[in-house]
Amino acid sequence: MKTIDIKFKPSQKQYQAWQHLEDLDSDEIFYGGAAGGGKSMLGCAWHIYRRLRYPNSRGLIGRNELKAITESTLITLKDVAKSFGLIEGLHFKYNSVMHIIEWCNGSRTILKELKYQPSDPDFQTLGSMEYTDAFIDEAPEITEKAFEIVKTRVRYKLQEYGIAPKVFLTGNPGPHWVKYRYVKDRNDNPIQLKPNQRYIFASLKDNPDKAFVKLYKQSLESMTSEYDKQRLLHGNWDAEERTGGEFYKCFDSGLHIADLSGSYDYTKPLHLTFDFNVVPYITCGVWQVNGKKSEKIAEFCLESPNNTTAKLCRAILKNFKDHIGGCYVYGDPSGHHQDTRENKNDFQIIMDELSIWRPKKRVASFAPGVAMRGEFINEIFAYEYAGISILIDKRCQKSILDFQNIKENPDGTKNKKRVTDPKTKVSYESLGHCSDADDYFLTECFKEDFKKFFKRGTSKPTAVHRPTSSNIF
Repeated sequence: MKTIDIKFKPSQKQYQAWQHLEDLDSDEIFYGGAAGGGKSMLGCAWHIYRRLRYPNSRGLIGRNELKAITESTLITLKDVAKSFGLIEGLHFKYNSVMHIIEWCNGSRTILKELKYQPSDPDFQTLGSMEYTDAFIDEAPEITEKAFEIVKTRVRYKLQEYGIAPKVFLTGNPGPHWVKYRYVKDRNDNPIQLKPNQRYIFASLKDNPDKAFVKLYKQSLESMTSEYDKQRLLHGNWDAEERTGGEFYKCFDSGLHIADLSGSYDYTKPLHLTFDFNVVPYITCGVWQVNGKKSEKIAEFCLESPNNTTAKLCRAILKNFKDHIGGCYVYGDPSGHHQDTRENKNDFQIIMDELSIWRPKKRVASFAPGVAMRGEFINEIFAYEYAGISILIDKRCQKSILDFQNIKENPDGTKNKKRVTDPKTKVSYESLGHCSDADDYFLTECFKEDFKKFFKRGTSKPTAVHRPTSSNIF
C-alpha cells in the first residue's frame, strides 16, 4: 500500500494548521488570509493523506459550484498527488460522471456542489451520506448553513479509527459569515473562538513555492483597487470599500501610495511622529521632507509587551542604525503628561532614548482641531495645498488602512470604532492611531501653511494640475 510522509517546519503556518487537523480537540479549522497562501494545496495534501491513512474512509471536497472544484481544486489535488508519487489510474481513479475519486485502498473522495438553491434550502441533496472529514475550499462562497449541514455529516468511521470529526475551511478576507464566525464580529470585535474552533492566518509569504510567491506578488500589487489589494495581497480583515463618508475623502491610493524603499536618505533628518495609545499598539510614523515634498517611509506599531515609549524608540534606532541626519520629534501633546511608571513624560523619554540623533522637539501646546486638520490634509491630498505633497510607502499598511477606511462623524471628527478584546475585555480604538500621529506631523511641520489655511476659512484654492490615479505610473 502506498504511503506518504508529509513534513512541515514548525515555523510554517501549514505546520500549525496540520497540528489542529490531526488533534482530537478541534473540529472546525479555518486557514485563511491573503491570496496565494497555499490554502488549497494544504487542503488537498491533508485530504490525500487521510484517504491513504484510513482505508475505506470517505472524504468530501466542497465548493459553491462543482465547476469550480473540477477546474481548480481537483487540478490542485492531482498536482499534489503527483508530487507525492501517486499515479492516476494506479493509486486513484477519477469518475468524471459521478465526480468521485476511488482510491486504491477502498477510500473515496466525493466532490460536492454546496451552492444554495431556493428549491432546496435545507440541502437535502447532500442526502444521508456520511463522511470521515470534509475540506471546503473558498468557504466564503457558500452559506453558513451549508457548512453546518456538512458538519453534521462528518461521522463516518470516526470511532473505528479513533479520530475526531474535522471540517477544514479556506478563504480570503471580506464581509462574510466566515469572518464573523472566526475573525471579527459585525462590530469589529475580535472573535473569542470556542474550544472546538481554530483560525490560522496565512499570507502569501507562507506559500512554500517562492518562485510562485514572487510572480503572484507582482500580479497582486498591480491591482488598481486598494480594497482588493488589502484583502488579497495583505490578507487584511479590516479593509473596507470606500463607499463615501470617509474622513480622508481626497486620499487616492493611486496618487498617494508608492514604493519608497529607495528614497530614504540617511544624511537628512527623520521626522518622527508619535501616538501614545498602547492598545492595540504604540505608534510612530517616520517621515522625510524635501522642501514641501513629504514622504512617509516607515511606520512602527508595537504591540504588548513592546508597547512602551522606550522600546519604541529602541526599535527605531535599530532600524535606522546608520542614520546621521538627526531628527525632529512630533506627536500627541498629551505626551507631556507625567508617566508615573518612568517618572518622566513620553517626550522626555523620547529625547533621552534618541539623544544620539540630537532630537529637536516640534510639538504643539495643544492638539489642533480634528475637523480643521482633516480639511487641511484633504486639500493637500486634493490640490497639493500651498505646494505640499504627501506620499505613503506601500509597506505602511496600518497607515494606509487609516487613510482608506476611517469614516467622518457629522461634526467633522473621525469616527473611530471601539472594539473589545474577548480575552482581556479591554476596549480600544482599532484604527486611527497612525493617522492621528501623521496629523500632528503635517500640521506642525507645515505650521505656517496650516495657520494660513485656518484663517482662510471655507474659501477654496484654485486647483493645481494633478495626474489622475489611472495615469500616474
